[in-house]
Amino acid sequence: MQKYPTWIRLISPLVAVVLLLIFLVFAQVYVSIGVIVLWSFFFILLDRRYHVARQQTALSGMTALSFIILIALIEAVWLRWFFVGLSVPFFFFIAYWWEPRIERAIHIKEKPLRRIMMMVYVFNVYAFLLGVFAVHLYFPMAPFWILSFVAGLYAAFGAYMIWNLYFKIRLTDSVVWTMIIAFMVIELMWVLRLLPFGYLALGLLTVWVWYIVQLFIRFHLGSKGILWNEQRGFIIGNVVLYIFVLYIIRWI
Repeated sequence: MQKYPTWIRLISPLVAVVLLLIFLVFAQVYVSIGVIVLWSFFFILLDRRYHVARQQTALSGMTALSFIILIALIEAVWLRWFFVGLSVPFFFFIAYWWEPRIERAIHIKEKPLRRIMMMVYVFNVYAFLLGVFAVHLYFPMAPFWILSFVAGLYAAFGAYMIWNLYFKIRLTDSVVWTMIIAFMVIELMWVLRLLPFGYLALGLLTVWVWYIVQLFIRFHLGSKGILWNEQRGFIIGNVVLYIFVLYIIRWI
């Protein structure tokens, strides 16, 4: 794995927690814009000056946006502070294990770390979808077709980045599959927005389907393909659980 200066690995979580604390304590528009600008400048500095990999920069930017969205939208104060603290292990993990090296045989110890990295992408897509549903709720005049289109592109990019954790695939070679992901998310969002649920629930229901679809596409693109007999229980279990959550979520 490519080595970077040690201070980068240590300061990334520190920058995250400091900026999120400023964002949380000084809840003003100009302060929020300043936090976003400073964080963006930090990522650009790492990319230009220290040649941090573009994939790591993209993931760090996605994760920063996710924490900003969640802290801005979640009403419980203790949860906001929880996410501020959670940013430390997130960015620490990204700095050390942003992407396993596919060019060599993957060590057995890297497999659980790769799964954690995948869940970071899932977390980011969920937070973004949650934010889009929140914008639609608070600003009903905003064209939903634009919001859903942007969300579809974001979810497709997240799926593509997850696939690259397991095998190298060029974006041009995965255009069809990323388009399928994008259109699926767009259509699903148009349906789910008609339900009387909050943005937290709508984001969860959307990312759940997105995760399963991108997972089976990854299986299909892999060397073994989809082993339907082994996945039958997984599919049935998720369908039953999804329907159950869809039924009880109105009482939460």
